[in-house]
Amino acid sequence: MADNITITEGENATPPDGTIIATDQVGTVHYQVIKLALGADGAATLLSIGQQLMAACLPVVLASNHGDIKITLDGETITLAGSLPDTAAGDLAAIAAALGAALPVDATGAGDVPVTLDGEGVGVSSVTLSPTLVHGKKVVAVPGTEEALAGSTALTSGVTVKALHTNTNMVYVGANPVTSATGFVLDAGEEIFIEIANLATIYIDVDTAGEGVTYIGS
Repeated sequence: MADNITITEGENATPPDGTIIATDQVGTVHYQVIKLALGADGAATLLSIGQQLMAACLPVVLASNHGDIKITLDGETITLAGSLPDTAAGDLAAIAAALGAALPVDATGAGDVPVTLDGEGVGVSSVTLSPTLVHGKKVVAVPGTEEALAGSTALTSGVTVKALHTNTNMVYVGANPVTSATGFVLDAGEEIFIEIANLATIYIDVDTAGEGVTYIGS
Protein backbone atom coordinates (compact mmCIF):
# COMPACT_ATOMS: atom_id res chain seq x y z
CA MET A 1 0.00 0.00 0.00
CA ALA A 2 1.37 3.41 -0.98
CA ASP A 3 0.91 6.33 1.37
CA ASN A 4 0.47 9.96 0.24
CA ILE A 5 -1.45 11.47 -2.71
CA THR A 6 -0.09 13.86 -5.33
CA ILE A 7 -2.50 16.49 -6.66
CA THR A 8 -1.55 17.09 -10.31
CA GLU A 9 -4.68 18.77 -11.65
CA GLY A 10 -6.98 21.61 -10.67
CA GLU A 11 -6.37 24.83 -8.80
CA ASN A 12 -4.54 23.03 -5.95
CA ALA A 13 -1.87 21.60 -8.26
CA THR A 14 1.63 23.07 -8.10
CA PRO A 15 3.47 22.72 -11.41
CA PRO A 16 5.43 20.96 -12.61
CA ASP A 17 5.15 17.93 -10.26
CA GLY A 18 1.96 18.72 -8.31
CA THR A 19 1.31 19.03 -4.55
CA ILE A 20 1.89 16.01 -2.29
CA ILE A 21 -0.68 15.45 0.47
CA ALA A 22 0.53 13.22 3.34
CA THR A 23 -1.78 10.25 3.95
CA ASP A 24 -1.86 6.80 5.51
CA GLN A 25 -3.43 4.27 3.18
CA VAL A 26 -5.59 1.65 4.94
CA GLY A 27 -6.98 -0.79 2.43
CA THR A 28 -8.27 1.26 -0.44
CA VAL A 29 -8.82 4.38 1.66
CA HIS A 30 -6.36 7.23 2.26
CA TYR A 31 -6.50 8.94 5.68
CA GLN A 32 -4.96 12.38 5.68
CA VAL A 33 -2.04 12.99 8.08
CA ILE A 34 -2.61 16.27 9.93
CA LYS A 35 -0.34 18.40 12.12
CA LEU A 36 -2.04 20.03 15.13
CA ALA A 37 -1.69 23.76 15.70
CA LEU A 38 -3.03 26.22 18.27
CA GLY A 39 -3.85 29.88 17.86
CA ALA A 40 -6.47 32.59 17.42
CA ASP A 41 -7.99 33.51 14.06
CA GLY A 42 -5.20 34.30 11.61
CA ALA A 43 -2.44 32.71 13.71
CA ALA A 44 -1.16 29.17 14.28
CA THR A 45 1.54 27.58 16.44
CA LEU A 46 2.42 23.99 15.62
CA LEU A 47 2.48 21.60 18.56
CA SER A 48 5.92 20.12 19.30
CA ILE A 49 6.87 16.69 20.60
CA GLY A 50 7.63 16.46 24.33
CA GLN A 51 6.66 18.55 27.33
CA GLN A 52 6.11 22.21 26.48
CA LEU A 53 4.97 25.40 28.19
CA MET A 54 1.22 25.78 28.75
CA ALA A 55 0.80 28.13 25.79
CA ALA A 56 2.11 25.43 23.42
CA CYS A 57 0.14 22.50 24.90
CA LEU A 58 -3.14 21.02 23.74
CA PRO A 59 -5.95 21.63 26.27
CA VAL A 60 -7.59 18.40 27.46
CA VAL A 61 -11.02 18.07 29.07
CA LEU A 62 -11.73 14.80 30.87
CA ALA A 63 -14.97 12.97 30.34
CA SER A 64 -17.63 13.66 32.96
CA ASN A 65 -17.68 9.97 33.92
CA HIS A 66 -13.90 9.58 34.07
CA GLY A 67 -12.61 7.72 37.13
CA ASP A 68 -9.95 8.84 39.59
CA ILE A 69 -6.57 9.87 38.16
CA LYS A 70 -3.43 8.86 40.04
CA ILE A 71 -0.84 11.65 40.23
CA THR A 72 2.86 11.02 40.89
CA LEU A 73 4.95 13.94 42.11
CA ASP A 74 8.67 13.98 41.36
CA GLY A 75 10.06 16.47 43.85
CA GLU A 76 7.28 18.92 43.12
CA THR A 77 4.95 20.82 45.46
CA ILE A 78 1.15 20.89 45.35
CA THR A 79 -0.35 24.35 45.76
CA LEU A 80 -4.07 24.61 46.44
CA ALA A 81 -5.61 27.53 44.56
CA GLY A 82 -8.54 29.42 46.05
CA SER A 83 -9.92 28.74 49.49
CA LEU A 84 -10.44 25.47 51.33
CA PRO A 85 -13.74 24.57 52.98
CA ASP A 86 -14.56 25.32 56.58
CA THR A 87 -12.18 23.60 59.03
CA ALA A 88 -14.92 21.55 60.66
CA ALA A 89 -13.95 17.94 61.27
CA GLY A 90 -16.24 16.69 58.53
CA ASP A 91 -14.71 18.94 55.90
CA LEU A 92 -11.15 18.04 56.89
CA ALA A 93 -12.05 14.36 56.72
CA ALA A 94 -13.45 14.88 53.23
CA ILE A 95 -10.28 16.66 52.10
CA ALA A 96 -8.08 13.91 53.54
CA ALA A 97 -10.16 11.24 51.84
CA ALA A 98 -9.96 13.06 48.50
CA LEU A 99 -6.20 13.54 48.64
CA GLY A 100 -5.66 9.91 49.59
CA ALA A 101 -2.61 8.50 51.32
CA ALA A 102 0.00 8.47 48.53
CA LEU A 103 1.36 12.04 48.60
CA PRO A 104 5.05 12.34 49.60
CA VAL A 105 5.69 14.64 52.56
CA ASP A 106 8.91 16.50 53.32
CA ALA A 107 8.93 16.80 57.12
CA THR A 108 12.51 18.04 57.47
CA GLY A 109 12.78 20.11 60.63
CA ALA A 110 9.19 19.48 61.59
CA GLY A 111 9.94 17.30 64.61
CA ASP A 112 7.76 14.26 65.26
CA VAL A 113 5.15 13.75 62.54
CA PRO A 114 2.02 11.71 63.37
CA VAL A 115 1.34 8.92 60.85
CA THR A 116 -2.07 7.31 60.39
CA LEU A 117 -2.14 3.81 58.89
CA ASP A 118 -5.33 2.77 57.12
CA GLY A 119 -5.35 -0.99 57.47
CA GLU A 120 -1.64 -1.24 56.74
CA GLY A 121 1.06 -2.96 58.75
CA VAL A 122 4.50 -1.75 59.80
CA GLY A 123 7.48 -4.08 59.65
CA VAL A 124 10.46 -3.43 61.93
CA SER A 125 13.69 -4.73 60.46
CA SER A 126 15.99 -3.74 63.32
CA VAL A 127 16.08 -2.00 66.69
CA THR A 128 19.06 -0.01 67.91
CA LEU A 129 19.96 -1.05 71.45
CA SER A 130 21.63 1.18 73.98
CA PRO A 131 25.38 0.48 74.23
CA THR A 132 25.51 1.32 77.95
CA LEU A 133 23.80 0.32 81.19
CA VAL A 134 23.39 2.81 84.05
CA HIS A 135 22.41 2.01 87.61
CA GLY A 136 22.73 3.43 91.09
CA LYS A 137 21.18 4.38 94.42
CA LYS A 138 19.80 7.74 95.50
CA VAL A 139 18.71 8.84 98.98
CA VAL A 140 17.37 12.22 100.12
CA ALA A 141 19.01 13.81 103.14
CA VAL A 142 16.32 16.36 103.98
CA PRO A 143 12.63 15.44 103.55
CA GLY A 144 10.75 18.08 101.57
CA THR A 145 13.86 18.98 99.55
CA GLU A 146 13.68 17.15 96.23
CA GLU A 147 16.88 15.91 94.61
CA ALA A 148 17.76 14.80 91.09
CA LEU A 149 18.02 11.06 90.61
CA ALA A 150 21.54 11.52 89.20
CA GLY A 151 23.71 13.92 87.28
CA SER A 152 23.18 14.43 83.55
CA THR A 153 23.19 10.92 82.06
CA ALA A 154 21.78 10.23 78.59
CA LEU A 155 19.35 7.33 78.15
CA THR A 156 18.13 5.51 75.06
CA SER A 157 15.33 3.34 76.42
CA GLY A 158 14.48 4.70 79.88
CA VAL A 159 14.97 3.79 83.52
CA THR A 160 13.33 1.67 86.22
CA VAL A 161 13.09 3.40 89.60
CA LYS A 162 12.49 1.19 92.67
CA ALA A 163 11.91 2.30 96.25
CA LEU A 164 14.39 0.78 98.71
CA HIS A 165 12.92 -2.24 100.46
CA THR A 166 14.20 -0.85 103.74
CA ASN A 167 12.16 2.37 103.44
CA THR A 168 9.70 3.00 106.29
CA ASN A 169 7.76 5.73 104.46
CA MET A 170 6.84 6.86 100.97
CA VAL A 171 9.06 8.06 98.13
CA TYR A 172 7.73 10.65 95.64
CA VAL A 173 8.92 10.59 92.02
CA GLY A 174 8.40 13.26 89.35
CA ALA A 175 9.72 16.32 87.54
CA ASN A 176 11.27 19.26 89.35
CA PRO A 177 9.70 20.42 91.60
CA VAL A 178 8.24 17.25 93.09
CA THR A 179 6.58 17.10 96.51
CA SER A 180 4.57 14.69 98.60
CA ALA A 181 1.47 16.34 97.13
CA THR A 182 2.45 16.08 93.45
CA GLY A 183 4.86 13.13 93.08
CA PHE A 184 4.19 9.57 91.98
CA VAL A 185 4.06 7.57 95.18
CA LEU A 186 6.24 4.49 95.71
CA ASP A 187 5.98 2.37 98.83
CA ALA A 188 8.91 0.21 99.94
CA GLY A 189 9.86 -2.26 97.18
CA GLU A 190 7.55 -0.73 94.55
CA GLU A 191 8.92 0.35 91.18
CA ILE A 192 8.07 2.29 88.02
CA PHE A 193 9.57 2.34 84.51
CA ILE A 194 9.97 5.81 83.01
CA GLU A 195 10.69 6.47 79.32
CA ILE A 196 13.00 9.45 79.58
CA ALA A 197 16.10 10.74 77.77
CA ASN A 198 18.16 11.82 80.79
CA LEU A 199 18.37 10.72 84.43
CA ALA A 200 18.82 14.31 85.60
CA THR A 201 15.22 15.17 84.67
CA ILE A 202 13.81 12.78 87.32
CA TYR A 203 13.55 14.04 90.91
CA ILE A 204 12.60 12.30 94.14
CA ASP A 205 11.47 13.41 97.58
CA VAL A 206 10.90 11.37 100.77
CA ASP A 207 9.04 11.45 104.05
CA THR A 208 11.98 10.12 106.10
CA ALA A 209 15.56 11.34 105.92
CA GLY A 210 18.04 8.91 104.36
CA GLU A 211 15.45 6.92 102.45
CA GLY A 212 15.30 6.72 98.67
CA VAL A 213 15.48 4.52 95.57
CA THR A 214 17.66 2.38 93.36
CA TYR A 215 17.54 2.67 89.57
CA ILE A 216 18.67 0.83 86.44
CA GLY A 217 18.35 1.98 82.86
CA SER A 218 19.89 2.14 79.42
